[in-house]
Amino acid sequence: MVHHSFSFQWFRVEELNRFIVFEQLYDMHIGPRILLTIALFGFFSNCLAQTPDFRLWGTTTGGGSGSGTIFTIYPDGSNLIVPKIFGNANGAHPWAGVIQALDGDLYGVNAYGGEVGYGTIYKLKTDGTGFTTLYFFDGSGGKYPYGSLLQSSTGDLFGMTIDGSNGGGLIYKIKTDGTGFQTLHQFDITNGSQPQGGLIQATDGDLYGMTTQGGPTDSGIIFKIKTDGTGFTKLLDFSATRGRTPFGNLFQAVDGKLYGMTAAGGDNDGGVIFKINLDGSGYTRLINFSDNIGQSPSGNLIQGTDGKLYGMTHSGGISHNGVVFKINTDGSNYTRLT
Repeated sequence: MVHHSFSFQWFRVEELNRFIVFEQLYDMHIGPRILLTIALFGFFSNCLAQTPDFRLWGTTTGGGSGSGTIFTIYPDGSNLIVPKIFGNANGAHPWAGVIQALDGDLYGVNAYGGEVGYGTIYKLKTDGTGFTTLYFFDGSGGKYPYGSLLQSSTGDLFGMTIDGSNGGGLIYKIKTDGTGFQTLHQFDITNGSQPQGGLIQATDGDLYGMTTQGGPTDSGIIFKIKTDGTGFTKLLDFSATRGRTPFGNLFQAVDGKLYGMTAAGGDNDGGVIFKINLDGSGYTRLINFSDNIGQSPSGNLIQGTDGKLYGMTHSGGISHNGVVFKINTDGSNYTRLT
């Protein structure tokens, strides 16, 4: 593994006696093209993975040779290691982080690069060795995978691309050994297009996700689909009023409802936080973002042990550079934490 320096800025969130403490762990002169993929702070759906040895794993879209990296670091900010520097041949510019599968290995996607430049699926071991490209996207099986992978209860990996044969992207699954690639659903303008987040598997066993565009007003949709590719159902069409252009993942809270954010739309066109039932009923806007309280969220929500939802916006707030916030699941007590 290579010890390497590249530009990113990283914050840790800790719950402590019902307060949130933000600690700058690593700051190496953030650059405009270097985006760290970390949970709820990352651009689009990016996230960190923590392995049993307590190391955190993530990716950068740039840095290294210019095509991005995989890095690992301890939660206290020590022992930064970069086991993989991407080049076009083995994939480039990962917009999503890695996940640890049941076999213990790490899996991820590159949005670009590979044999024809349409992205790749890869894996590596937690000691940084054994990097393997499992699949080269070639257009027929979609291209440009932006969102994170999901391993379902069946053991298969699921993901989405923003483009495909219909021009709207697709949902795919693949085995962890790289075999059995299958297109489960092709998006189009009517049923959503260009998903830039990832999928989740809810407690009913179905997969849920969002698209950034498509639907009647080209504002994106919420959908569900079974793991065998059947039963695709559009649950909601986003709109300027409901919120539009969601980039991140959905999140199922302990109350069983799905929560998420849009980057635009709502009363102030700054995006919204919403919740919805698994059957598509009960869509509720919890808050309308604005420049004052933060706007244009592009990451994911998480639920703390206090039951509150935590997230981040891309812009707005006092410095207009975004805020970290918390909010109750009923939409009350929205609080800016930065």
